[in-house]
Amino acid sequence: MNIAFALTDIATAAGSFATSRDLRCRVAMPNALSVKDIAKLRRDCEILLGRLTNNPKTFQKLVTAVSGGDLVAADAIVDELKLGESDVEKEGGGMLLAIWILILTHVVKKAH
Repeated sequence: MNIAFALTDIATAAGSFATSRDLRCRVAMPNALSVKDIAKLRRDCEILLGRLTNNPKTFQKLVTAVSGGDLVAADAIVDELKLGESDVEKEGGGMLLAIWILILTHVVKKAH
């Protein structure tokens, strides 16, 4: 099964013209998670909790940037928080995309 998600109306510019764009992504879901994958998911949650606990205002800025469609600022904040997939892999995690997919799935389910 694939999970598809999209971000719409992302503010961009084409020279002096204000534009927006849409971004769509499709992710192949694994058929099963190994014990190692579950350990990575747990570690990712610990990393997220640590970053959130130590940087609540930065997380507020991240949510504001994402909800406002400012992905350039959001990307910089993710770098600042060291929450990229490669960053968390260095700390024993590496399943952040799966966590976001679970969150998106929950949001979709609540919408219905």
